[in-house]
Amino acid sequence: MQAVWQDIKYGIRMLVKTPGLTAVALGSLALGITLSTVVFSLADAIWLRPMPFRDPGRVVRISALSGQGSGGGLSYPDYLELQAQVRSLSGLTVVEPREETLFGEEYSQNLVADVVSRNFFSVLGVRPHAGRFFHENDDSSMKNVPSVVLSHALWQHRFGGDPNLVGKAIVLSGRDVIVLGIASQDFTGVRRLIPTDLWCPVETWGHLEERATRDRQSNAVFGRLRSGSTVQQAQAEAEAVFQRLDLRDRATGSPQRALVVPETAFHGEYAAYGLLMMAIVGVVLVIACVNLCGLLLARAETRHREMAVRAALGAGRGRLIRQLLIESLLLSLIGLACSIIPARWLIGLLPAFLPSRVLDFGARLDVRVMTFAAVVSLATVLLIGLAPAVHASRPNLVPALKADVSSCRPRRKYLGLNALVVGQLALALVLVSMASLLLKSLVKCYTEDLGFERKDILLADLSPHGNEEYCREFYRQLLERVRALPGVTRASLAGCVPLSPYGTCGRRKIFLPPGHAQARPDGWTFQHNVVEPDYFKTMGIRILYGRAFQEQDGRSAPKVALVNEAMAKRFWPGEDPLGKQIWIDDSSTEPTQIIGVVQDGKYRQIDTQEGAEPYLYLPYSQIRWYGMILLVEAKGDPAMWIGPVRKEIRALSDTIDIYPMSTIKQYVRFQMVGRDLMTKLSAVLALVALGLASVGLYGVISYAVSRRTQEIGIRIALGAGRSDVLKSVLLRGCLLAFLGGGIGLVVALAIAQALRSALYAVKPMDPVPIGLSFLVLLAVALLASYLPARRAARIDPMVALRYE
Repeated sequence: MQAVWQDIKYGIRMLVKTPGLTAVALGSLALGITLSTVVFSLADAIWLRPMPFRDPGRVVRISALSGQGSGGGLSYPDYLELQAQVRSLSGLTVVEPREETLFGEEYSQNLVADVVSRNFFSVLGVRPHAGRFFHENDDSSMKNVPSVVLSHALWQHRFGGDPNLVGKAIVLSGRDVIVLGIASQDFTGVRRLIPTDLWCPVETWGHLEERATRDRQSNAVFGRLRSGSTVQQAQAEAEAVFQRLDLRDRATGSPQRALVVPETAFHGEYAAYGLLMMAIVGVVLVIACVNLCGLLLARAETRHREMAVRAALGAGRGRLIRQLLIESLLLSLIGLACSIIPARWLIGLLPAFLPSRVLDFGARLDVRVMTFAAVVSLATVLLIGLAPAVHASRPNLVPALKADVSSCRPRRKYLGLNALVVGQLALALVLVSMASLLLKSLVKCYTEDLGFERKDILLADLSPHGNEEYCREFYRQLLERVRALPGVTRASLAGCVPLSPYGTCGRRKIFLPPGHAQARPDGWTFQHNVVEPDYFKTMGIRILYGRAFQEQDGRSAPKVALVNEAMAKRFWPGEDPLGKQIWIDDSSTEPTQIIGVVQDGKYRQIDTQEGAEPYLYLPYSQIRWYGMILLVEAKGDPAMWIGPVRKEIRALSDTIDIYPMSTIKQYVRFQMVGRDLMTKLSAVLALVALGLASVGLYGVISYAVSRRTQEIGIRIALGAGRSDVLKSVLLRGCLLAFLGGGIGLVVALAIAQALRSALYAVKPMDPVPIGLSFLVLLAVALLASYLPARRAARIDPMVALRYE
């Protein structure tokens, strides 16, 4: 231990003795560890961290697979059948996400509510922070009382952590409900990225007819395996139930198959993003370590005589390796210490770049993340210290003791350094190429034809309390008052707007006339919207043929509808859809006539790889609909109109729920949150990798120039021109860049195939972004080589001849 302590003190003196090298080494290492830690905290939050359930490995989810292979929800009757017949599960619970409103004088808060069966918390094994949970053994009097359980975050942020809130009533969506309990801080529901604000028991929430129908396939079903049961047994039993019920997808009519998945695989869709982020930052960390390894190898050359003297005095090879590894360990520990504060700052800064609800899943610098950072730091000791230590522990004693430096460094001494630099440049090109592909894909998304004009329209989501007649009169007066505001060019109403983060208006069942080639007894189910006549002009949606809704299309007028081009081509290919009849919701009701066809658009997602889906528009005047979105097109910044519009709303009702106002452009940006984050992260890491690689190249070229100082001086003294020296050094740098770029190009083309699912409207083999990446690498390499080349060309022959 005394010898180890001596090695530590000597290592500290050596680091202090070379402050420039130590600063570069610590900067590279701290940068790599910081980025690794931040990205791991993200990946851990969205993918790796287990859900806060009791024994989460025994919790499974049952979903429905359609003919296209996509998972979907189940209806409430389907859940009851599974609960009665799947014996391998000790408990089965159902979850349906909905929205509820908590009234506020300035703005109401839109909450994410999960309507669940009463055994929800007992099946998952979750304990309350305060109060109690509802339970399947509650008596009938308790089951008839509308009650909720609040999340810990909602309790803290909206109610200030009031310890007396349990047992009191709050107003949700116009009704009084009793707060039974508060969930624990670590339990935010069954979804990672969108936490739940409150939980409601299914018996006192929603309409009985909604739960009784099999058309509402919006429920997620969770279960807990019995002791001794397996996922395969649950899968077989669920398959039998699906076959007996002949469950089918309501949109396509294709048969559905059961899929039973353990909790650990619930969020497999995020695994690709987590793996990609970790792979990218891992490459950056490797580049940083390789950069450091090159610096230490070059430093080992300058300490060749020191190692020879120590060996001549009796130090064994193991002692020399230990000394150098301890120096590398000191670098790693100091680098870890230097990375903690920046990592914590960056993790805390992440919510500023994303909507708060997206990052409420809890990316944080906890014990798991710190353990990862420590493991990474210790692993770098082997990556950055072992090769230089082994190399330096084998000194050629006689030449080294005679200070015959040229004999100690044969020509092959640069092969290791050159290989490291080539590897760095290759990895940097891979990252720059991937970032270029993701950037082009993001640009394609932002320039995609959305089916409507990219206007900055103000959106006000409203939920008046009252019957249908009251709501219709409220909206009529509101449109009149808003349209009368100076500067407002148009105003309209819609049940939903495209790309809304709150979803669409839902689905409607459509029946075709008897005798139609695609008529089905159970009908077709498609997305729809409920709109006011001026909606299409306000949004800039083109009507291809036919007409828009008009004021005369009232409740007593014949029922009318507009369809998009995709629906027209699907049901009436080669025909004129105008005047065709369909039935909405029920084939025995009054038929609805198609009066127009509008252009296809993006309704739920911008970067979907599938073609346009059929879509239906219905007039608000003929449809029973309460909550609507007010669309205001006005001159100037939409933020200027928030106050006037809110004033007009409050003038009509001081109890209406008004949600924070937004714009269409904000909805578009919200759609791109995940892709935008991935692209920015990739671009930053690619630039960091490129910078580290250029520093590595600069270090190798500078080291080679310093070692060849005497040689260069002799060449200049014998008549070599300074331009010849400049070209010679630049050629060396360009050669390394071409080698690294060539290897990286092959690897990038192979890895680009794995990015296919993350790219939109961009081919993985797209030559433009990959070619530009190659040119950028060459330009950076040329710049990194020019500085030492210029210094070599200015060497004074007289000084060089006395060198060493």
